[in-house]
Amino acid sequence: MNIRFVVAAVAAVPIVLPASVFADSSGKPMVITASRIATEDADATFATEVHSREDIERSGASSLFDYLARNTSVQVRPRYGNSMAPAIDVRGYGLGDGYQNVVISIDGRRMNNIDMTPQLVGSIPLSDIERIEITKGSGSVIYGDGAMAGSIQIITKPRSGASVSGYLGSDDSRGASVSVGAVHKRLSVSAALDHATTDGAKDPDSSGHTNESESNTWRAALSGKPLDGLELEAKASHTYFDTRYVGKLTNAEFRRDPAQDTGSDYTWQQVSEDVWGLGAEFELADGVKLRYSHSELERDSVFVNSGYATQVDSTYDEISAHGAFGPLELVVGWQSNDSERMTLSNRARTAKKNDAAYIQANATLGALTLSAGGRREVVSYSHKPLGAVGISDDHKLYAWDIGANVGITDAWTVFANYNSAYQAPDVDRFFRTNFSTGVANFNGFIEPAEVKTFNLGTHWTGAGHRIKANVFHARLKNEIYYDQGNFTNTNLDRSHKYGFEFQDHWQLTQTVAGVLNYTWVRAKIDREDGGNGAYDGKDLPGVPTHGLLIGGDWQFSERSNIRLTHTWRSQTWAIGDFENNNNQKQGAYNSTDVLYRYEVKALGAKRLMATLGVNNLFEARNGIWTRDDSIYPTDFKRTWRIGVQADF
Repeated sequence: MNIRFVVAAVAAVPIVLPASVFADSSGKPMVITASRIATEDADATFATEVHSREDIERSGASSLFDYLARNTSVQVRPRYGNSMAPAIDVRGYGLGDGYQNVVISIDGRRMNNIDMTPQLVGSIPLSDIERIEITKGSGSVIYGDGAMAGSIQIITKPRSGASVSGYLGSDDSRGASVSVGAVHKRLSVSAALDHATTDGAKDPDSSGHTNESESNTWRAALSGKPLDGLELEAKASHTYFDTRYVGKLTNAEFRRDPAQDTGSDYTWQQVSEDVWGLGAEFELADGVKLRYSHSELERDSVFVNSGYATQVDSTYDEISAHGAFGPLELVVGWQSNDSERMTLSNRARTAKKNDAAYIQANATLGALTLSAGGRREVVSYSHKPLGAVGISDDHKLYAWDIGANVGITDAWTVFANYNSAYQAPDVDRFFRTNFSTGVANFNGFIEPAEVKTFNLGTHWTGAGHRIKANVFHARLKNEIYYDQGNFTNTNLDRSHKYGFEFQDHWQLTQTVAGVLNYTWVRAKIDREDGGNGAYDGKDLPGVPTHGLLIGGDWQFSERSNIRLTHTWRSQTWAIGDFENNNNQKQGAYNSTDVLYRYEVKALGAKRLMATLGVNNLFEARNGIWTRDDSIYPTDFKRTWRIGVQADF
């Protein structure tokens, strides 16, 4: 831990951010919906982390990636420089593969992909988001395949009125967004446009391009109530991004100048994604509702340098029934996700189809809340090269979850949860790829991963504090990983993870408040026959033991506040170092961020807000290590941003 971190942490302690864990901006208890049954956060039977619209606005974040990386316990880093589809790690599944072990959804629609493309979180304008719910060690009953570490729910809400914002910043970064909407008794409509571009922090490559990127997104939603008890909705969105990935540097190059180019052209990718969906909810009887949702996705991706191009088509359907019967609430549903990826160069088609049925129940008995649920999912694969005989495989998988929450006092609750989850491998896992030659051959079908996780925690509110603390232990079978030495996707026979998570949001005075978010995680490999014993007993690489977010907010006038935060992740093994013997480790991550915000009513706006922010104040040199002398620089310089937002 370096001296700059200590100085920043100590300075931040007395002036820390008033993000509310248990209440929204109106002071009402925060309600979470991750289990499809609305529950007050303090009464949840599983570990949660909730971020409200007010938290998002006060953060001054410019994107969902920026908010998750600098304001939550989730480890989020640009994946080889791409913040549109970043690397994500929750609870020690690692920066390499962690994104496949957490399900991210937007308004109930899964964003996880059938291949090794991370969730496209950059496609969601931050101005659309009403709430972010992070569920840890639970969520497999509702979200199924991939919810090993938990789930992240993005909830949007139609906007009434209009909002216009824009920003300028370092490296010729600039962006603008516009959102408009109207909400009436029987009809609501909303639309949003979002644009962002940057020249990037790296020097130009041999073609004269920096690691520049551009993204453009539009979203539209319409909902109406033509009859009492019937609600219909339609949504559509389009995202396009054009980005150039940073290349790897040796350790000597990284220390000398992280901004230098790698001697070859940066990898250039263009992605276009279209999504549309329809939904209907019908109140069948008092307390009983039926819901149907359908969505379709088409994504085209091309790596311009190599010409490698793919097209993904995905169809999602869900039918569910929700009933409230006194103290008992019940959700029963069926989900289907049918996806296919076609490689345009050889027209090879690879498909993955998920069909699942689930049931989730909650019972409230005074101060005691009980929950239980189960899920059965069938996952089918097929791979058919053009003009060749196709191959197929399938798995029957099961998830379950039981939990309890008891109120010890009005301010103190304790919860326990036991969860079984799984991850069926994505279609890229079946191919053995040598990335130095670009040659890919069929690797063979591999086994799904399974995990059982126990959680024990507490919520406490009092003396100006809102505290959450919990411990967990996860026992895994067939955890999926990529063996860089053999260019092979395979399974760890046995592994386990355990840790401690702590959140404290406190109000020191009427104008000064604070937040502390700390995680301690150990991820161990018990046995892996494929490594001939070399991996046994070693740490899973890419998993920092310690993670800390500490920051602050001082409301020093009626119209303005200043915020200071520091994010730190401890040093760990490089992503590909399963033997734990590389000379170079994944370096610790440090970033100290400052934001000033001024808010008034002017120019006919309900609210006019100006912000000035500086990220990585002390210019910590951050990067992602994949092995010795293979470092991808990220967040290695100080950056600034000036923004303005007007709400009408």
